[in-house]
Amino acid sequence: MKGRLAWVDTARGVAIVLVALFHSVNWLLDAGLPIAIWDDINEVLSSIRMPLFFAVSGLFAMKWITGEWSAVLRSKVLLFAWVYAVWQVIGSVVMYAGMGLNGDRTSIPHAIRQLLESPVLPRFELWFIWALGLFFVLAKATRRVDVRLQLAVALVASVVALTIIDFPNVGWGGVLKYYVFFLAGLYGRHLLLRFGDVRSVGLQVAIVAGWLAYGTVLVAFDLRHVPGLYFLNCAWGLFAGICIGRGLSRVTLLGFLGSRTLPLYLGHTPVIVLIALLLAASGIVDDIPVAIAMVAPVVVAALGLAAAWGLYVTVGRRVPWLYEPAPLPFLSVAPRE
Repeated sequence: MKGRLAWVDTARGVAIVLVALFHSVNWLLDAGLPIAIWDDINEVLSSIRMPLFFAVSGLFAMKWITGEWSAVLRSKVLLFAWVYAVWQVIGSVVMYAGMGLNGDRTSIPHAIRQLLESPVLPRFELWFIWALGLFFVLAKATRRVDVRLQLAVALVASVVALTIIDFPNVGWGGVLKYYVFFLAGLYGRHLLLRFGDVRSVGLQVAIVAGWLAYGTVLVAFDLRHVPGLYFLNCAWGLFAGICIGRGLSRVTLLGFLGSRTLPLYLGHTPVIVLIALLLAASGIVDDIPVAIAMVAPVVVAALGLAAAWGLYVTVGRRVPWLYEPAPLPFLSVAPRE
């Protein structure tokens, strides 16, 4: 992507890197690595990851929302539902093994029951795919509702879910937390694109620095539970993410990652879990120097993304139904964009 929109793919690339880093830290902690400081870092970065991801997803969704129902169902909802279902099966097997790291492994019958319930009770990192499909349906169904009312309801839901009520299911909690950001991208497209075209480096640095300082204070003093403060952090994080995308738009690797987020998102966590399992089984975790342990999350996140892409370009060509609906007689999906 060239010109003023170069930051869009870069921003998506930043988001997928932060998501992989988040999962890397979580699983390496379960494996026993002494990297507790990374948990705090991830808490600060959380206000960019999903708000940026969902807002950018909404930027170019309007043509589907204003088009025919058949188009959005075939092009978006069917795609997300298919890959969600396929990778839930893959994820269930990998996660069952991974749960042994923290002693939280359930019985096989219970794991199967959770898999069967996953269409309505999403699990793992795949909740994002599930939520994105639901967002397209919700936005399409409420197309004629006053935008101000939509944003107001979504904003209140976000504040409640982010700071007041901790929803037990990650998917439904995520829907309430982040739908407002999808709507912001959908209906605030021109404002966000105009903001992304700002050329003042000083302003961009100030926004990112302010977001980082504010988020650090919230985490350091445990203030994220105060109603509204964490939502403000996430809203600020969205604009900080755009500034970062703008500032790093010449980093071609981020743009590459950002234009290929679906296979990267689907494939990186199983790889990270397997690496964590190998580390735990090797018995060398306690002997790893602190300096090496501290860079391990970055290395493992990079390996997860690289392996996910490698899986896509090799296995995906032979087994395309891992990443898109199979050509069954009763299924028809429009080409992805």
